[in-house]
Amino acid sequence: MVDNIALAIGKAQPQIRKAEQREQAQVFLKQVGLQDAIGKYPFELSGGMRQRGAIARALALGSPILLMDEPFGALDPINRARLQDLLLDVWQSTTPRKTIVFVTHDVDEAIYLADRVAILGSSPGHLIAQKNISFARPRVRNQLFTTDEFHLLREEISEILSADTIARLNLTPST
Repeated sequence: MVDNIALAIGKAQPQIRKAEQREQAQVFLKQVGLQDAIGKYPFELSGGMRQRGAIARALALGSPILLMDEPFGALDPINRARLQDLLLDVWQSTTPRKTIVFVTHDVDEAIYLADRVAILGSSPGHLIAQKNISFARPRVRNQLFTTDEFHLLREEISEILSADTIARLNLTPST
């Protein structure tokens, strides 16, 4: 795993010596809780561990923006929640903070992770609404998910999505 992350560092910063690339890779792996998997190959890791490795690799590239398209979609609910929390922890501890563009179909996930949710309509994808998320950070899942404000926002976003889906279905000829 360390060589996988070191490769990303080497591509982003080719002037850095190989030994230093490996040292930096170990720091990124530790940041995402993979210090015990440093010597493993990606195929030896679970799905959740591979996702953490992908986050470490993305951070190692040093880009100020991370693009994440459904990164937790194939995970079980427990690993998904753990990785959401990990992503927030890494984001909050990274200086300078990175901008993360996170694509998800999960309304709860969007509200939990985001400062702003851009709601895209059915194909062709287009922006139909934006919602600023004003819940304080750091966010605590079991506290946030039980608030009336969370439930109202979830319902509002879900209704926007449902209305768009119904409108698109009414435009589509039946077979």
